[in-house]
Amino acid sequence: MKKFKILPIMFLLLFFAACGGDSKDIGTIAEASQNTNPSEATKTEAAEPAPTESKPTEAETAATKPENNGATVSADSNSDYSDMNVVVSHENTQFPADENAKIVLYTTAEVFEGEVMFDDGQEWALVLETKDGNYTVVERTRIQLGILKFSTFIDYTDESFHILAVREEGAGVQITDNIFDSANGVFKQEKIYDKTNINLTSPLFR
Repeated sequence: MKKFKILPIMFLLLFFAACGGDSKDIGTIAEASQNTNPSEATKTEAAEPAPTESKPTEAETAATKPENNGATVSADSNSDYSDMNVVVSHENTQFPADENAKIVLYTTAEVFEGEVMFDDGQEWALVLETKDGNYTVVERTRIQLGILKFSTFIDYTDESFHILAVREEGAGVQITDNIFDSANGVFKQEKIYDKTNINLTSPLFR
Protein backbone atom coordinates (compact mmCIF):
# COMPACT_ATOMS: atom_id res chain seq x y z
CA MET A 1 0.00 0.00 0.00
CA LYS A 2 2.91 2.35 0.78
CA LYS A 3 4.34 1.82 -2.75
CA PHE A 4 1.17 3.22 -4.32
CA LYS A 5 1.36 6.27 -2.06
CA ILE A 6 5.03 6.94 -2.93
CA LEU A 7 4.66 6.68 -6.75
CA PRO A 8 2.53 9.86 -7.20
CA ILE A 9 5.01 11.79 -5.06
CA MET A 10 7.97 10.59 -7.18
CA PHE A 11 6.24 11.62 -10.42
CA LEU A 12 5.48 15.03 -8.95
CA LEU A 13 9.11 15.53 -7.91
CA LEU A 14 10.47 14.48 -11.30
CA PHE A 15 8.04 16.82 -13.07
CA PHE A 16 8.98 19.73 -10.82
CA ALA A 17 12.72 19.07 -11.38
CA ALA A 18 12.26 18.91 -15.17
CA CYS A 19 10.60 22.32 -15.05
CA GLY A 20 13.64 23.85 -13.30
CA GLY A 21 12.39 23.83 -9.71
CA ASP A 22 14.76 24.48 -6.80
CA SER A 23 15.93 21.50 -4.73
CA LYS A 24 14.71 23.20 -1.55
CA ASP A 25 11.22 23.49 -3.00
CA ILE A 26 11.34 19.83 -4.00
CA GLY A 27 12.23 18.85 -0.42
CA THR A 28 9.39 20.98 0.91
CA ILE A 29 6.86 19.29 -1.36
CA ALA A 30 8.07 15.83 -0.38
CA GLU A 31 7.92 16.62 3.35
CA ALA A 32 4.43 18.10 3.10
CA SER A 33 3.19 15.08 1.15
CA GLN A 34 4.54 12.62 3.73
CA ASN A 35 3.15 14.51 6.75
CA THR A 36 -0.35 14.92 5.42
CA ASN A 37 -2.71 12.53 7.25
CA PRO A 38 -6.43 12.91 6.41
CA SER A 39 -7.54 11.12 9.60
CA GLU A 40 -5.55 13.53 11.82
CA ALA A 41 -7.00 16.53 10.00
CA THR A 42 -10.47 15.21 10.62
CA LYS A 43 -9.71 14.83 14.33
CA THR A 44 -8.40 18.40 14.53
CA GLU A 45 -11.51 19.82 12.89
CA ALA A 46 -13.89 17.83 15.09
CA ALA A 47 -16.17 20.09 17.12
CA GLU A 48 -15.70 20.24 20.86
CA PRO A 49 -18.52 18.65 22.91
CA ALA A 50 -21.17 21.05 24.21
CA PRO A 51 -20.87 21.87 27.92
CA THR A 52 -23.28 19.93 30.14
CA GLU A 53 -25.58 21.68 32.61
CA SER A 54 -24.53 21.25 36.21
CA LYS A 55 -27.10 19.73 38.56
CA PRO A 56 -27.97 21.62 41.77
CA THR A 57 -26.21 20.42 44.91
CA GLU A 58 -28.10 18.90 47.84
CA ALA A 59 -27.57 22.12 49.81
CA GLU A 60 -29.06 24.22 46.99
CA THR A 61 -32.04 21.88 46.69
CA ALA A 62 -32.67 21.96 50.44
CA ALA A 63 -32.53 25.76 50.44
CA THR A 64 -35.51 25.93 48.06
CA LYS A 65 -37.73 23.76 50.26
CA PRO A 66 -40.29 25.42 52.56
CA GLU A 67 -39.05 25.98 56.10
CA ASN A 68 -41.69 23.94 57.96
CA ASN A 69 -41.25 20.73 55.97
CA GLY A 70 -40.46 17.95 58.43
CA ALA A 71 -42.09 19.70 61.41
CA THR A 72 -44.24 17.44 63.62
CA VAL A 73 -47.40 17.99 65.65
CA SER A 74 -47.98 15.94 68.80
CA ALA A 75 -51.13 15.49 70.88
CA ASP A 76 -51.59 18.16 73.55
CA SER A 77 -54.14 17.90 76.36
CA ASN A 78 -53.61 21.51 77.55
CA SER A 79 -54.78 23.42 74.47
CA ASP A 80 -57.77 25.65 75.10
CA TYR A 81 -59.89 27.38 72.45
CA SER A 82 -62.90 28.22 74.60
CA ASP A 83 -62.57 31.93 73.74
CA MET A 84 -63.00 31.19 70.02
CA ASN A 85 -66.08 30.29 67.98
CA VAL A 86 -66.62 27.02 66.16
CA VAL A 87 -67.02 27.41 62.42
CA VAL A 88 -67.07 23.71 61.53
CA SER A 89 -66.96 20.55 63.67
CA HIS A 90 -66.53 17.45 61.52
CA GLU A 91 -66.75 14.04 63.23
CA ASN A 92 -66.48 11.58 60.35
CA THR A 93 -62.74 12.02 59.95
CA GLN A 94 -61.68 8.35 59.47
CA PHE A 95 -58.78 9.07 61.82
CA PRO A 96 -57.18 5.61 62.32
CA ALA A 97 -56.12 6.12 65.97
CA ASP A 98 -59.58 7.19 67.19
CA GLU A 99 -62.82 6.54 65.33
CA ASN A 100 -64.56 9.19 67.45
CA ALA A 101 -62.06 11.94 66.69
CA LYS A 102 -63.37 15.19 65.28
CA ILE A 103 -61.69 18.06 63.50
CA VAL A 104 -62.71 21.56 64.55
CA LEU A 105 -62.15 24.88 62.80
CA TYR A 106 -62.08 27.82 65.21
CA THR A 107 -62.17 31.58 64.65
CA THR A 108 -62.43 34.74 66.73
CA ALA A 109 -64.91 36.22 64.24
CA GLU A 110 -68.57 36.20 65.18
CA VAL A 111 -70.54 33.24 63.84
CA PHE A 112 -74.25 33.72 63.24
CA GLU A 113 -76.37 30.76 62.15
CA GLY A 114 -73.33 29.03 60.72
CA GLU A 115 -72.16 32.10 58.80
CA VAL A 116 -68.88 33.81 59.72
CA MET A 117 -69.24 37.56 60.20
CA PHE A 118 -65.91 38.53 58.66
CA ASP A 119 -63.90 41.51 59.79
CA ASP A 120 -60.77 42.84 58.09
CA GLY A 121 -58.85 40.14 59.93
CA GLN A 122 -59.45 37.43 62.54
CA GLU A 123 -57.63 34.61 64.27
CA TRP A 124 -58.06 31.01 63.17
CA ALA A 125 -57.04 27.59 64.45
CA LEU A 126 -57.50 24.02 63.18
CA VAL A 127 -57.56 21.22 65.74
CA LEU A 128 -58.05 17.46 65.59
CA GLU A 129 -59.60 16.47 68.92
CA THR A 130 -58.95 12.84 69.95
CA LYS A 131 -59.02 10.65 73.05
CA ASP A 132 -55.24 11.09 73.37
CA GLY A 133 -55.36 14.88 73.20
CA ASN A 134 -55.65 17.64 70.63
CA TYR A 135 -53.51 17.88 67.51
CA THR A 136 -53.30 21.56 66.61
CA VAL A 137 -52.35 21.26 62.96
CA VAL A 138 -52.76 25.02 62.45
CA GLU A 139 -51.72 27.11 65.43
CA ARG A 140 -53.81 30.08 66.41
CA THR A 141 -52.91 32.68 63.79
CA ARG A 142 -54.30 35.93 62.42
CA ILE A 143 -55.37 35.95 58.78
CA GLN A 144 -55.92 39.31 57.12
CA LEU A 145 -58.73 39.54 54.59
CA GLY A 146 -58.97 35.78 54.30
CA ILE A 147 -60.03 32.43 55.67
CA LEU A 148 -58.72 29.04 56.78
CA LYS A 149 -60.08 25.92 55.10
CA PHE A 150 -59.40 22.20 55.43
CA SER A 151 -60.07 18.76 54.03
CA THR A 152 -59.36 15.27 55.38
CA PHE A 153 -58.68 12.16 53.31
CA ILE A 154 -57.11 8.71 53.25
CA ASP A 155 -54.31 8.07 50.76
CA TYR A 156 -54.96 4.47 49.68
CA THR A 157 -51.45 4.04 48.25
CA ASP A 158 -50.14 3.71 51.82
CA GLU A 159 -53.35 3.98 53.93
CA SER A 160 -52.10 7.25 55.45
CA PHE A 161 -54.44 9.83 57.00
CA HIS A 162 -54.10 13.46 55.82
CA ILE A 163 -55.42 16.85 56.90
CA LEU A 164 -55.02 19.39 54.12
CA ALA A 165 -55.04 22.96 55.44
CA VAL A 166 -55.49 25.93 53.10
CA ARG A 167 -54.68 29.41 54.34
CA GLU A 168 -56.08 31.97 51.93
CA GLU A 169 -55.68 35.72 52.41
CA GLY A 170 -55.52 38.86 50.32
CA ALA A 171 -51.74 38.77 49.88
CA GLY A 172 -50.98 35.06 49.80
CA VAL A 173 -51.99 31.41 49.64
CA GLN A 174 -50.47 28.58 51.69
CA ILE A 175 -51.35 24.88 51.48
CA THR A 176 -50.00 22.44 54.06
CA ASP A 177 -50.42 18.66 54.08
CA ASN A 178 -50.48 17.16 57.58
CA ILE A 179 -49.71 13.44 57.35
CA PHE A 180 -50.32 11.19 60.34
CA ASP A 181 -47.41 8.96 61.32
CA SER A 182 -49.19 6.12 63.09
CA ALA A 183 -45.93 4.51 64.24
CA ASN A 184 -44.96 7.60 66.25
CA GLY A 185 -48.39 9.08 66.92
CA VAL A 186 -47.57 12.48 65.35
CA PHE A 187 -48.50 14.51 62.30
CA LYS A 188 -45.74 15.39 59.86
CA GLN A 189 -46.22 18.70 58.10
CA GLU A 190 -45.34 19.27 54.48
CA LYS A 191 -45.92 22.68 52.90
CA ILE A 192 -46.85 21.90 49.32
CA TYR A 193 -47.63 25.44 48.16
CA ASP A 194 -46.64 28.84 49.51
CA LYS A 195 -47.16 32.05 47.52
CA THR A 196 -46.89 35.52 49.00
CA ASN A 197 -46.79 39.11 47.76
CA ILE A 198 -49.83 38.62 45.53
CA ASN A 199 -53.23 40.24 45.16
CA LEU A 200 -55.84 37.51 45.44
CA THR A 201 -58.79 38.72 43.37
CA SER A 202 -61.04 35.66 43.82
CA PRO A 203 -61.15 32.83 46.39
CA LEU A 204 -59.81 29.38 45.64
CA PHE A 205 -63.10 27.88 46.78
CA ARG A 206 -65.76 28.44 49.41
